[in-house]
Amino acid sequence: MKQIDVGQGFFALIDDEDFDRVRAVKWWLVRDPNNFYAKRNLKVGTKWTTQTLHSFVLRVARGSRIDHKDHNGLNNQKNNLRPATQRQNCRNRRHTGNRFGFKGVFFDPRGRRHFGAAVRVGGKRIFAGYFATLEEAAMGYNQKAIEIFGEFAHLN
Repeated sequence: MKQIDVGQGFFALIDDEDFDRVRAVKWWLVRDPNNFYAKRNLKVGTKWTTQTLHSFVLRVARGSRIDHKDHNGLNNQKNNLRPATQRQNCRNRRHTGNRFGFKGVFFDPRGRRHFGAAVRVGGKRIFAGYFATLEEAAMGYNQKAIEIFGEFAHLN
């Protein structure tokens, strides 16, 4: 593993085999609302555009989606990158937080089991069950998320 300086004190991680090809290009740091990424300027025909480091490393076409398994946009080692659809990439999104600190968990005061778990798919809520403890509800969410999203499930 090697590091490439992308500015502002940040470094991108890449595989040793990609080092020479990557370091020959000037990379800069980009921050989106949830992550940091490395990009470069690229001239295509007569127009300028940008290319992400993860696209450069995997040599994918413009517009292709790539998912960072560990959610670190600066970790561009091939074992951390995988092709993904927009939907799959969203499914692997980090949990932004609720009052319980677990993804897909909610409070239900009506019965003896006070915590529920559900997974959202296409705007619909798929119920995973009611549970006696918060931790059990989090695990219930995890099981349902794996069942529905497979390897792209982001778990509690």
